Amino acid sequence: MSFLSLKRLRAWRPFPEKKAESSRIAQRQDYSPPSKDTLSAISDLSQAVKNNPDAVEIYLALGNLYRSQGELERAIQMRHNLIVRPNIKSEFKARALFELGLDYRRSGFLERARKAFEQSREFIGEDPALLEELALLAAADHHYEQAAALYHTLNKPVPEAHYLVQKAKQCWSQKRISACRSWLNRAVRVYPGAVEAWAEKMILAYEDADWGQFAASFQKGLKKVDSELHFLLLEALIRHLYRFRGSQDHFKPTLEPEAGRALLQIISRQPPDMLLTYYAAWMYAKLGNQEEAVSSLQTCCGMEPGFWPARAELLALQMEEQTLLPEFRQHLEQLVNWARQTKKFLCTKCGLTLEQIFFVCPKCRSWHSISFLKGLKR
Repeated sequence: MSFLSLKRLRAWRPFPEKKAESSRIAQRQDYSPPSKDTLSAISDLSQAVKNNPDAVEIYLALGNLYRSQGELERAIQMRHNLIVRPNIKSEFKARALFELGLDYRRSGFLERARKAFEQSREFIGEDPALLEELALLAAADHHYEQAAALYHTLNKPVPEAHYLVQKAKQCWSQKRISACRSWLNRAVRVYPGAVEAWAEKMILAYEDADWGQFAASFQKGLKKVDSELHFLLLEALIRHLYRFRGSQDHFKPTLEPEAGRALLQIISRQPPDMLLTYYAAWMYAKLGNQEEAVSSLQTCCGMEPGFWPARAELLALQMEEQTLLPEFRQHLEQLVNWARQTKKFLCTKCGLTLEQIFFVCPKCRSWHSISFLKGLKR
């Protein structure tokens, strides 16, 4: 695992479902990037430690500053100096072990980090911050069932359901289809709005050519999932179908006619929704109904004039019916391909834009904060 991946994993914080129980060992739940005053603070705290060697809080703060500067060896040494003190209180020893685990994680020594967290757990018990760090380590090692169990203890159903889905996908890769279905069912029981679970249920039914179950999963997903995330049910399916596409085939994966007709029938019964209409246009195109595809894309543009994905696809479809100079056609094709490759997903919490879908933002670690970028970001 790369240092950058570890850094992002360290910063991971799930979107809270409710006010969380406060931690007794983590004095802060996130870590700001070091400022220009960090070195001065380190110097002042180092002098304070010399003047008062028994000031455990200062030792802990100084170690955190070293870690923020990337001086992990010095941070680790400071934790060890605290841990081996003969008369240190159990609370401070637990905190020192917890911080040592974070240092080891940042250094890439995940097994040492786990050992330090487990030792801290012996002193402090089921501390929320500690359990979350253990959950992150479990997920990093692909122990998804363990990660889900820890989030269950933390009463955080969104990440719990997510890792149950990861466990289901793991079973699917091992061709344990029955177990895969069981984990997906468990995920939607834990958190009915788990869009990734409903999407995987659709994909599993699609691969089995079980069109009744496929349609039922889509319909139930629309009822249970937040309306702002409905598009993910279809986008995840399309991403699954991209496996054999070419580099320019952004709008062209194959769709089984039975699946397309089932989806369109359900979408037709939904309240007006621009994104569902956009995906309906794609389905009509796959079914060879160019007229309905164009009509759906025009409806999208009427709902939101600045919705550039619909305009790009509308241009691509209408371009096929026009007699154009070769050079002009080439320019238009390049423009459409550029539009298709533009980042189109946005995190509503931090503003990050990505081309790939995500269920937890890789930057701010918010859960289910994805949105379709409907206009070009300036």
